[in-house]
Amino acid sequence: MIAWSPKPSDWYISAFIVAANALLLAQTQYLLTFHVFNFSFPHWAQGLARLDWLFTIALGVITWLVFAGIFHLTAILLNGRGELRRLVVWLGYGYLPQLIASAIV
Repeated sequence: MIAWSPKPSDWYISAFIVAANALLLAQTQYLLTFHVFNFSFPHWAQGLARLDWLFTIALGVITWLVFAGIFHLTAILLNGRGELRRLVVWLGYGYLPQLIASAIV
């Protein structure tokens, strides 16, 4: 079996996929939050929507890393072998279908 080690370009592509997905989800969340709060609190709607936008981006990236850590710990508990770096890259590529779906919506 040939060992595969992620190159820096793999990291960049994977991080770009996750960041683009987080940005698209954040934009959708921004519009939703703004329109919902615009009826109840019109003077707070813009600020709350911006805050929600920032949290959505941050949580999009954080969940990527947390899921990779959980999967890696599960693999260790089951006597699996593998590197966390490779798992993070492959998990980032796993966000590609969600990115395409978010772009369509």
